[in-house]
Amino acid sequence: MMDNAKEFGTKATNQVGKLKPYLLEVYSLNKQATVMNLLCILK
Repeated sequence: MMDNAKEFGTKATNQVGKLKPYLLEVYSLNKQATVMNLLCILK
């Protein structure tokens, strides 16, 4: 039972590791979009 939980934890960690660059990219794109929106509003 414990081995299963450990394996699941490892798999979950690996998945997060794969997704992290994607999440960071989305985050920075959102930040850029927010800045652009603010600039458009302020113009």
